[in-house]
Amino acid sequence: MLVSILGGLLTKKKQQSVINVLDYFLIPKTEVVSKDKIDPVLKKYSLTSSSQLPRIKSSDPLVVSTGALLGDILKLSREDETGKYTYYRVVV
Repeated sequence: MLVSILGGLLTKKKQQSVINVLDYFLIPKTEVVSKDKIDPVLKKYSLTSSSQLPRIKSSDPLVVSTGALLGDILKLSREDETGKYTYYRVVV
């Protein structure tokens, strides 16, 4: 916790922890989809706009760790004993 004096008042600021969630084994492999690959993704799922994709908040630790911005599309890939799965989320 950081403590500072602001205008004669003693204030406390919560220090943000620096944890990379991408290193955790339960987090799927995540990448930001490049602008030139967005149209093929939308066409594959018969979507007319990226706003039709499931959403993920910009404050989500996964989004913060990847450095994605509002409107970016994240590609999440995971693999388990039943197969490989790829899904997409738009940052809102």
